[in-house]
Amino acid sequence: MSTNKSNINFKKISDFAGTEIGNDLVHSIAANNPLPYVVLDAVTFKVELANGLNDYGDILDKTCFSQFHKRSLQCTNAMYPCPIDELRRTGKPVVMEHIHSSGNGTSSEMKLHAYPVMDDNGWVSKVIIYF
Repeated sequence: MSTNKSNINFKKISDFAGTEIGNDLVHSIAANNPLPYVVLDAVTFKVELANGLNDYGDILDKTCFSQFHKRSLQCTNAMYPCPIDELRRTGKPVVMEHIHSSGNGTSSEMKLHAYPVMDDNGWVSKVIIYF
């Protein structure tokens, strides 16, 4: 039995942006992802969405550098460069290691995978990082 692919209606998640279906879909995908991750605003560095990072407490609407590194300013350490800066520079995903300090006071080296989300003009507007 063959399938006529022209009759199949594929949609992008962005087709649902701003709709109740789109919001539910994004939250369902986010809640069911088994890997700890954050979605950051690439301009403000604030956490917009997070999952699987319970040791850090309430991190939403707080900067990544304040929550993961206990810093008041953006990371600039050459040994642990800012993944957002790398994404802006290259426009390509990056993998790097960082030392993160959790809300319970422990620090550990973590491998992070950062992916750019581009706006309509080709600029990095959001960053997805999973650990």
